[in-house]
Amino acid sequence: MSKDLFFQIAEPISGRTITRLVMEARRRNCHVIVGFAERNEDTHVLYNTAVAVGPDGVLAVYRKRHLPSYGVFDEYRYFGIGKGDIPVININGHKVGIAICYDAFYPEVSRTMMLKGAEVHVYISAAPDMSRLHFETFMVARALENVAYTVYVNTVGGQYDGLGFFGGSHVVNPLGNVLIKARYYEEDVKTVEIDPSDIINYRSHRPILKDLDPSDVDLVVKALNEYVNPKPPIIKPREKETQQLAIADNR
Repeated sequence: MSKDLFFQIAEPISGRTITRLVMEARRRNCHVIVGFAERNEDTHVLYNTAVAVGPDGVLAVYRKRHLPSYGVFDEYRYFGIGKGDIPVININGHKVGIAICYDAFYPEVSRTMMLKGAEVHVYISAAPDMSRLHFETFMVARALENVAYTVYVNTVGGQYDGLGFFGGSHVVNPLGNVLIKARYYEEDVKTVEIDPSDIINYRSHRPILKDLDPSDVDLVVKALNEYVNPKPPIIKPREKETQQLAIADNR
């Protein structure tokens, strides 16, 4: 990271340690993004949540919007769906967006970050081996289509049922180049310096925002509404049935 923008991504933690985390961020003068299982105090519903903290306290809380419910994934069974906004926080004058794992499958999430000014898009993740190609491809795609840095931080290790997490955390620049990558299947710590101010230069050569047509979004919304609420099919009687009805009417 550049000297005026530094944050570290940690593994999931208990919500009880957030206060201590803020104190540590204040002591070290850094920013931290972590994931944890958050229980709503009023409804008691669990959420897959990310929290960003810094020297001044909690900056943002984000509840995962997209919950997989296929194959070995069963988040939808246990967690509530996050309905809040997608946070973009300000760290020393630079804007950082936050999302979680399966959210990367939905380009609308990263496009929202970009439109809100995010220069760095952070995805914390617990992705198993079979999802490695997906996330490594998505991080490059999200970086290119939004002309932004993407930071992917994945769990590493195995579970008792044999499910393995590949690690491989990495950072991609706005040109789609992987700047640094952590080891696969081993705990690892990597540090990289970036300058989010370079976004101005990158976007002057590839002016995504200037060329974005709002009517594209209207088309997506229209198509989505038609997909979610399809019109019932018009059932026309066959010719033989029509003749029978006509005969019956004559009687």
